[in-house]
Amino acid sequence: MHDTTLDAICQILPKSRQDLLLVPGIGERKAELYGQQILDALKQFRGGARALATPEKKLKPADETIALIEEGKSLDEIAQIRGRRRSTIVSMVSDLVARGVIPYRTSWVDQERQKRIEEACVIAGLEKYGAIKDVLPPEFTYDEIRLVVAFLQRKSDTQSMTAAQ
Repeated sequence: MHDTTLDAICQILPKSRQDLLLVPGIGERKAELYGQQILDALKQFRGGARALATPEKKLKPADETIALIEEGKSLDEIAQIRGRRRSTIVSMVSDLVARGVIPYRTSWVDQERQKRIEEACVIAGLEKYGAIKDVLPPEFTYDEIRLVVAFLQRKSDTQSMTAAQ
């Protein structure tokens, strides 16, 4: 129905099918198809019922993760809150860091370990995590590597943009 018809229904507040036919935009056909539903809704309205509040919009996964990071949550806490594996959160966060959406946080990877990963990246490059992992001792995780590589990629992109200006 058009807004003008809905407005007229709200002004007239019909109580019967005959009253509905007085509403501009409602003829025999619409009264037959929708009349009882309209009358029932108006009866509930007169009884105090109101439309339900619009449900709160759910954040997109990346926006939810960003909000949790901004609240100071750790990657493990974010994984628990969002019901995801830590590696899933690390993958998303790494992507956000590499794209410059969020800044890299030094609390995500121990500084000494970060330094070792950066050295491995100089040897193996930034393209393949497996090649970087092969240069490092086995106790280094792909999560740590992903985060540091994202940091290095963003740092490289920022330096390239600065140099271009």
